[in-house]
Amino acid sequence: MSGLTILLRIAAIIFVVEGMIMLALSRFAQLSPQVTTAIDVLMLVLISSPFIFVLVIKPYVAARTQEINNAREIAERANRTKDEFLAHMSHELRTPLNAVIGFAQLLQYNPGEPLSPAQVDYTNSIIYSGKHLLEIINGMLDLAAIEADRVHISMEDIDARVLFEECISLMRPAAEARKIKLSNLASNGLNPQLHTDVVRLKQALINLLSNAIKYNVVGGAVTLDAKLMGDGYFRISVIDTGKGIAHEYYNNIFEPFDRLGVESTRSIEGTGIGLTVTKKLVEKMKGRIGFESQEGAGSTFWVEIPLAMEQKQLLWNEDLSVGVEAIDSDHKILIELLNKVSDPVLSHTEVSEVLTELLNYTVGHFKREEAVMAACGYPKLAEHMRIHHLLAAKATLLAEEWSESEKPEVVEQLLDFLRAWLVKHIMEEDKAIGRYILGHEREVDGALQNIEKTA
Repeated sequence: MSGLTILLRIAAIIFVVEGMIMLALSRFAQLSPQVTTAIDVLMLVLISSPFIFVLVIKPYVAARTQEINNAREIAERANRTKDEFLAHMSHELRTPLNAVIGFAQLLQYNPGEPLSPAQVDYTNSIIYSGKHLLEIINGMLDLAAIEADRVHISMEDIDARVLFEECISLMRPAAEARKIKLSNLASNGLNPQLHTDVVRLKQALINLLSNAIKYNVVGGAVTLDAKLMGDGYFRISVIDTGKGIAHEYYNNIFEPFDRLGVESTRSIEGTGIGLTVTKKLVEKMKGRIGFESQEGAGSTFWVEIPLAMEQKQLLWNEDLSVGVEAIDSDHKILIELLNKVSDPVLSHTEVSEVLTELLNYTVGHFKREEAVMAACGYPKLAEHMRIHHLLAAKATLLAEEWSESEKPEVVEQLLDFLRAWLVKHIMEEDKAIGRYILGHEREVDGALQNIEKTA
């Protein structure tokens, strides 16, 4: 339908409405001139508004939208060009700088032609400044390479204890230079196998340890610690006794070139790129990163890396997210319970207890999910409930068989069924729920609160 046709139809409707209004008003006695004038003005506004919209407002909005789209496209193209340029410049930037540092070191360590004290100072300045510049270039190139998607991630199963010792050994000279006690508690009693890129994880941990030493107080302490998480991840923490981070900088922690208020402190060198690179690398390895800090008491930065597990075990990741907090939270707990039942060190009694908890939580999850679907008007609610009913029936049957026989193969059969069902159900059924929530958040919250009250 053309714009002129729409305009004519709108005008016709307005004229009809005006006629109806005038007809209704004609039943009254003589109208005052003020009322007649007000009606005329109202009719003029109604009649002219579609013309103003079509002839003035709509073209203006369309032109501005096109300008914004063009500007965004130009900015994105320029950003891609910048990233590609920096990524390709890696060799050209690093090679001559390494040569400068190398020749300065050769001058210092040439016993045949010893340098004077002044010359030693000059070459020290060259080496120090060169290494600092190389660190900046490496950070910028790493960031550009990540954003240009030129970083290759090679995932494998690794021994975390070996990695921890290597990182501590590499950072010990920097810690000793500032009289900082560097401790490794991450290997105490734990021997986790991680599924990650060993080179990139080492880079991430070195970045965190370097920051913990750099921003610490002289004579302070930095501790590398670790613990198993309940959802198939292993948390590695870098704890320092520095000045901490002011709350006002929390939102900028992982932003590039933001040094969190120390920009004017010349004694602490850096560009503010390290944490940004670390975050992007960790996320590319399917890991997670975060921090805790108390101003005046120090900070803890942590990364969580997937454990190397059997294929039967599940790991929560964003690909499984439905986009509804209550449902996603339930799915995470179900995955945690499934993995817990798979623990080979559990006794028969403990397996029974965890299985009971798993099945009870599954039933509660079904109630919450169905309440969410009903509240937001999900069109396939009845079909979804039928799937839930069939699952509960089969899971209960297998659980009863286990209770009677306590055969390990029955538990494995049940767990295999639940794992396969959960992932398939999330990806094929639950994913569709998210888009129906928009506009019904209040109803959904109310439905969930009612479920909690009656639980």
